Amino acid sequence: MTTKATPKPLPVLDYAEFFDALTLSCVVYEAVAPYRVIAENHQHTQDLLIEKEEVIDKSIDEIVLGGRDAEVASIKHCASSRKPDLMPIRHYEVRDDSGRTHAVYLQVTHYPVVDKHKKVVAVYGITEDVTARLHTEQRRRRLEKDLLSEQQKLELRVRERTEQLQLTNAGLREEIARRHEVEKALQKNSANLSRNNQDLQDFAYVASHDLQEPLRKIQAFGDLLETEYQDELGEGADYLRRMKSATTRMSQLIEDLLAFSRVTTEGRPSVDVDLNLVVSDVLFDLEAQIEATQGIIEVEDLPTVRADPTHMRQLFQNLISNALKFHKPDEVPHVEVNFIGDGPGYYEIHVVDDGVGFNQKYTDRIFVIFQRLHDRYTYEGTGIGLAICRKIVERYGGTISAKGCNNMGATFIVRLPKKGEIQT
Repeated sequence: MTTKATPKPLPVLDYAEFFDALTLSCVVYEAVAPYRVIAENHQHTQDLLIEKEEVIDKSIDEIVLGGRDAEVASIKHCASSRKPDLMPIRHYEVRDDSGRTHAVYLQVTHYPVVDKHKKVVAVYGITEDVTARLHTEQRRRRLEKDLLSEQQKLELRVRERTEQLQLTNAGLREEIARRHEVEKALQKNSANLSRNNQDLQDFAYVASHDLQEPLRKIQAFGDLLETEYQDELGEGADYLRRMKSATTRMSQLIEDLLAFSRVTTEGRPSVDVDLNLVVSDVLFDLEAQIEATQGIIEVEDLPTVRADPTHMRQLFQNLISNALKFHKPDEVPHVEVNFIGDGPGYYEIHVVDDGVGFNQKYTDRIFVIFQRLHDRYTYEGTGIGLAICRKIVERYGGTISAKGCNNMGATFIVRLPKKGEIQT
């Protein structure tokens, strides 16, 4: 036999206590004019700062100080439509316990009380403090306004940047087109340069063979005249000697010009070159000149550089040969080849002599082709050697300079890049 569970009785709710405990301000009016107060809760009493006995049974005209007509209209509309009526937000200045005044924003909503016959018998109004919500809404609107302003600024910057990029792109297109034209011109110039180099090489061949051949014949005939007809020449012997000397100088000049042109037209890829070996070979080649002048050559330990070995040999042969040649009369020349040390990206080497030197104001002239500071009768030569030195050093991106003083010797300063590659 089953038994039914006895349902627990529902708790008895004291609606008066519930109404009074609401945290929202609430007041109940009659549904007809003059809309007397039927009831109010504790929060409404606190908000009005009036005892409940002074409010109950009072008409709305007696308890509402500001906005009375609007409140009456709202209650009337609620009672007639039997729908809630939301009043506009109203602003009040209230004073707190410390005496400070601050703004408060309130909103009243009226609700109808309908009996079982669907007749509105009362209207109750709930007052809500919307100050915080209103401030939040105001902040939201300000943020939206600021956001819109920043968005407009960003769009403006984007438009400006886009215009700048368009201008830049147009400039880049023009620059690319210009560079294409420059590249075409460079290719054309390179082709012309190659053709000119070939012409120069052809000239070098002609100079070394065709031009030298007549000189060799003049020299040979001169030697024959000097040998066979020495006694018959008389004063003509001096003319013959001068002719042979001029022929020798002309031949040497052609050889030097060829050497000068080869610095530009010829040149193998750079390799590691031990300058100690280069200078050693140069001293061997200059052995006759060293013996003739009884010169003393001192060479420090030199570095290894990147260059064409032939160019380095030409460079030091010209510098050391010059140092021996321009010695003081009746004095033994003393020449030093010194490694000064590493600079920022280059090696510095000095070739120092104690010879006749030169006037410092003529420094630039001594490296120019055919420029001589001494007469060719005292010191033989064509005036091309130092021009070759300058051309070699500059071809590797280096520098050569000189300092000196009359009768106090000269110092030639050579700076060679550590990563010496031929500059085209």
